[in-house]
Amino acid sequence: MGELFSNWLTQVLATVGCIYVFGLIVGFLGKIFYSGAGGAGYKLCVATGLIGTPIHELGHAFFCVVFGHKIVEMKLFQPNDEEGTLGYVNHSYNPRNIYHQIGNFFIGVGPILFGSAALLGLMYLLLPETFYTVSASVFNWNGTFDSIWVAFSELFKNIFAVENFSSWKFWVFLVLSCFIAIHMTLSPPDVKNSLVGTLYILLLLLVANAILYFVAYETMLVLTETLVGVGVTIACFLAIAALFASVMAIIGIVLKIVFRT
Repeated sequence: MGELFSNWLTQVLATVGCIYVFGLIVGFLGKIFYSGAGGAGYKLCVATGLIGTPIHELGHAFFCVVFGHKIVEMKLFQPNDEEGTLGYVNHSYNPRNIYHQIGNFFIGVGPILFGSAALLGLMYLLLPETFYTVSASVFNWNGTFDSIWVAFSELFKNIFAVENFSSWKFWVFLVLSCFIAIHMTLSPPDVKNSLVGTLYILLLLLVANAILYFVAYETMLVLTETLVGVGVTIACFLAIAALFASVMAIIGIVLKIVFRT
């Protein structure tokens, strides 16, 4: 029975856990940036949000559509000083529908997944050679989590290659990517709304593993290997967002040093 729970835990950490971890990392880096900006933090949030917020909200909306939730109201960019929001997506669903409930997880973390896809799209359009190089390193999975570091290293090396600094496409890509990444942060309501879906996913995985453990043990091992592979691939792409959020965090630290000395 120990193998049943260890496989289940590995699957959970490699998929759901991975997404939450990167969400926390991006959120932490965002806080560093805005704290460095001081009193101008909100103004910078609104300025960067002109690009980043619509992508964030579209991430919620996209998964609302995929999982059959009804979008009641959506504002891609509408700053509200009193509530501290820049946009929102209100949706409704049938709580008795398991598919809808699972969708709550993806809707909640949608900005991370959709935002990463947007960054990849920008890279494909503006830095195609970098896109193909990084993609090759991501899908050349070697069976360990070292692939994440390899992909991150390849990404950094190729994006910040010396020759790129003379290209206007690089600067457009850098600015847009930083604005998108800094707004991939999950708000407390996003996390809260995703928790119900997370519980359903955990339960379904546990049931599936329990059945396979007694009926088709080898298939359970294959499922674990497959989900770990999926998780590593997702993590590699999420590392792109972490990279640009790191750039913004560094800018925040520099601003703090310059304006508070």
